[in-house]
Amino acid sequence: MHHVSLLATADGRWIPSDGAELLDLLGDSTPDFDPVGFVVRNLGFVQYDVFADNFAQITLFPKRVAMPALEAVQQRILSDTIRLFRLDYLDDETKRWTQQLAMSPREAIGRLNRLCGAFDAAAATGPYHMESLDLGAVMTDETHPAHALVRKWRSSFYRFDETVLPFIQRCGLSTEWMVISVDLKAREPRFRYIGEAYRLLYGDEFFLRGLGERVSDQPDQAYGSWVSPFYVEVAATWQPRLDRCTAEVKKSVLGRYDYERLILPWSTESDEIFLTLSSRLVDKDAGASSTDSTVRKKSAKSS
Repeated sequence: MHHVSLLATADGRWIPSDGAELLDLLGDSTPDFDPVGFVVRNLGFVQYDVFADNFAQITLFPKRVAMPALEAVQQRILSDTIRLFRLDYLDDETKRWTQQLAMSPREAIGRLNRLCGAFDAAAATGPYHMESLDLGAVMTDETHPAHALVRKWRSSFYRFDETVLPFIQRCGLSTEWMVISVDLKAREPRFRYIGEAYRLLYGDEFFLRGLGERVSDQPDQAYGSWVSPFYVEVAATWQPRLDRCTAEVKKSVLGRYDYERLILPWSTESDEIFLTLSSRLVDKDAGASSTDSTVRKKSAKSS
């Protein structure tokens, strides 16, 4: 059986697992130890073995993985034609090697990101605060504004197709809704659809030019830089988020927003992942989301 074994180094390069280059890096031409195991456990390398061009085993120590090595492996997963992966990793708690199967490149990348904590976005930074909420509350509460959207997401098997936007319009959510695209190779979230309610966030000029722009390039770039990693995290791990956020947004109508946001990942026909973002302002005094139509019309939902 055809077998190729490679190592992603701590600086993101690829070298053969059994070549002289590895020994040169270690400075030992005749090691009395397992050089591959050593660099995986201690130097942040990731081993990538391909068997018969249809199965790959990825060996790593999540606690020590270097981010350039992880990114190199993810790029290879996206470029290869392999559909089945086994993750062989050293569990830091049990000190034992553990295996997980991934049945698609997307699933493999998501599992790697979760294992390595690659996208632990800052929950609290300066004027921003985020608290994770239980998504199950939306699924079970039929009165929640996003309940129908979550049901649509699940019944569509997370596939964004031509039925999604008409469904959103029928539910009356289209004005308070955003679509954000994420290309995992570039990792730069971009606006693809901006609901009418967001016109009041930054005004007409941004509402008209925002489509296609990077999320980090919105008028308050500090705020854009804070929210962007959350979008990348959802796209990379394929895990939806329900959060309670507080943010001071410069150049906006209200200035300070307390809101609940739901981010759902959807697959597309391209390599891009679409995220739907639905938000609602929260009444801090009442501890519940505002349903007053006047507030919803006058106040943009924060992105």
